[in-house]
Amino acid sequence: MKLKYYLILFLLFLLFLIFFSSCVKENNLTEENLVYKNFTIKGSSMKPALNNSQEVRVLLNSTNYSRGEIVIFKVKTRDEIFVKRIIAIEEDKVLFGRNGKIYLNGIVLNESYVKDIEFNSNNIYVLLKQLEYYNNTIPRGYFLIMGDNRRFSLDSSEYGLVLRENVLGKVITN
Repeated sequence: MKLKYYLILFLLFLLFLIFFSSCVKENNLTEENLVYKNFTIKGSSMKPALNNSQEVRVLLNSTNYSRGEIVIFKVKTRDEIFVKRIIAIEEDKVLFGRNGKIYLNGIVLNESYVKDIEFNSNNIYVLLKQLEYYNNTIPRGYFLIMGDNRRFSLDSSEYGLVLRENVLGKVITN
């Protein structure tokens, strides 16, 4: 008789646990549920904002990205994770001036964070051809991503536009 009693209590306890865990899963995301990871910066392509060997905290799998945010992303042709800044988002119209300035939706982009405004002109050819194909407009699902130290940066100027799905997260502390 006692065995049945304990068995019933055990089953009720299991049902309680199952119910409780399903309620927790349905709650909205809170600070504790977000996934952060620390990364160490390698190289000087994001100077002066980020320095070589500096550790940064990244919010992984973010769904909202904005112009000016620093993100981490991967490129299919390289087995590395890069950290750069979002310059333009989908639907933005982008033109590159001969003076090294970027024109975003007809207005010169204020890039106070840029260390060296000049591009490596050999690298930017791929990006210019890609933008020309899309009538100088960033297509849906893509970003124009560049390093702040433009002369020493492997970014969209080298690899073209970056697919949104290849962006892994955004730097939230530096």
